[in-house]
Amino acid sequence: MRIAGSIVAACFLGMGLTMPLKAADLPKQGKFTAKFGWYATGKVFELEKNHIYWVGEFSGSVFNDAGSGFMHMVSMVCPGSNDIHLDGQQGRADGFCVMTDTEGDKLYSVWSCKGPFPGPCDGDNRFTGGTGKYAGITGGNRFQGVTTAPTSSGHSTFINGTWQLP
Repeated sequence: MRIAGSIVAACFLGMGLTMPLKAADLPKQGKFTAKFGWYATGKVFELEKNHIYWVGEFSGSVFNDAGSGFMHMVSMVCPGSNDIHLDGQQGRADGFCVMTDTEGDKLYSVWSCKGPFPGPCDGDNRFTGGTGKYAGITGGNRFQGVTTAPTSSGHSTFINGTWQLP
């Protein structure tokens, strides 16, 4: 019986560590670092030898490096484009993102980066607004995106992130 009680207690403790951030728990401002694991789907256009243009979306999940807090466990979908040079020249990518937390509140952002393919593509992600607890948000982060070539997967590391609410 003790073992069953310990298992139940461990489950409740684990749930507490991964619960979504409630509006009352979100400070009016803060700093963050996070990881975004993504999968890309889209269409590729060959422009010339070793030069392609991709249009589509990156989608996946974000995990705050602290294991909780701002943007932890949000779903992120980013329509965008990527001007890719396969010969090592610098390319560029840009687009928008919609991040949805487990309560259904949304964050919106615009992003752009530059770098060689498959990366790193160094850039900025700027918050442009939100719904619910994120309404009126400002801020953003630097990031580095890397494609796990030859797959359609990759990851982005968000650094120097800040946010502020009205």
